[in-house]
Amino acid sequence: MNYRRILLLIGVLTLVFTLVLTGCGAEEAADKNEEDQEEKQEEEEQEAENNDNNELEQIAWNQNTGNEDYQDGTYRGVFSDGGEMQVNVQFTLEDNEITDIDFRHLTYGGEDYLEPDDDTTEGLKEQHMELLDYLEGEDVRTGLAALYEPGGIVDDEVDGFSGATLRANKISYAVRDGLNRGVYSFDDIPEGYNPVLGESFEDGTYRGVFSDGGEMQVNVQFTLENNEITEIDFRHLAYDGDDYLESENELVVGIKDQHKELLDYLEGTDIRDSLVDLYEPGEIVEDEVDGFTGATLRSNKIISAMKDGLNKGVYSGDIAEAYTPHPDYSFEDGTYRGIFEDGGEMQVNTQFTLEDNVITEIGFRHLSYGGEDYLESDDDTIEGIKEQHKELIDHLEGTDIRVSLADLYEPGEIVEDDVDGFTGATLRSNKIIYSVVDGLNKGIYSQP
Repeated sequence: MNYRRILLLIGVLTLVFTLVLTGCGAEEAADKNEEDQEEKQEEEEQEAENNDNNELEQIAWNQNTGNEDYQDGTYRGVFSDGGEMQVNVQFTLEDNEITDIDFRHLTYGGEDYLEPDDDTTEGLKEQHMELLDYLEGEDVRTGLAALYEPGGIVDDEVDGFSGATLRANKISYAVRDGLNRGVYSFDDIPEGYNPVLGESFEDGTYRGVFSDGGEMQVNVQFTLENNEITEIDFRHLAYDGDDYLESENELVVGIKDQHKELLDYLEGTDIRDSLVDLYEPGEIVEDEVDGFTGATLRSNKIISAMKDGLNKGVYSGDIAEAYTPHPDYSFEDGTYRGIFEDGGEMQVNTQFTLEDNVITEIGFRHLSYGGEDYLESDDDTIEGIKEQHKELIDHLEGTDIRVSLADLYEPGEIVEDDVDGFTGATLRSNKIIYSVVDGLNKGIYSQP
């Protein structure tokens, strides 16, 4: 009897022990399953964040136009060099295909190719038109590459000028400039379109321009703090040679005030939300000036100018210690050209060559201020200031452009010589930064 009780007790204990172990195992399995789910969710969130970051990088800057879908619409862009606008194009995209493209301005050395005075210039114009004809119907992301070998497109020779001698890369630069600025105009604004959607911008002051038809028309300066436009104003506003900021003509003054009303609308707003509103200026400006209503204003020129500033990064301000334009990118080997324009004139024009992101060569193609050509002046003071600027670009040569370019925000650390009171600290070296970044934004000008 006692023996049976002992066996029964052992059986009960065994059963209880088994149930306890099973329960613990189930609990551990449940805990492990929960941990696996949490880990998987974290991985998915991290992957989504990485994808978002990758998308932002593509939106913020795109060197070779190869990996981005472009918004349907009409674009305008320019190529300027040596102190003058040389190429100005307008083109329309539909599903990334160039459906229409034409010149708005085409000059060299002061010669207007669109209004030729002789047979040679007429022939050169036709050669350039042939290049545009080639692009029409091409995918903008891949078709531009052919312009590096224009001899494969243009067969005719004009007084010794063959297709191979054409500077077709100027057209490529102008098209890329248009792409960087975003859509200039729409037939109908797509729902949800925003020229700066998703980006976050460094605090500081920015400058940008819109040029068209051979002249700078809009030049803006604006300050951002946590993406909010805290201050904005025109530095230049002109059309067809008429300076809207200086004119005393009542009609022009009225139109100037309409444009300022557009800027006033932006002040105090998040640039990522409000800039798109300028595509519909009639919703902002209600006053009419001699038949010019808000709806007739070319406010897309302001959009283009502000996009230009954003594309080039911070011009001045309390620059964050770790800030550098275009960090973490790797640039294509080749030669680049870029400009800085302000106040109605080109002031800095640089050309530089990169190899494995190192600046192997850099020089000025144009350097001026207030109409004074610093590269050609015989004045001793101007000559000294020119040498100070050359010292700045000498600092860049042989360095990784992604690291050294930001050094120019503190020129006093580079240039020590004083020229008639002009020290390194007083140099506007940020103009060089803007010029170099402009070149990077447009990709290589010529291949190695």
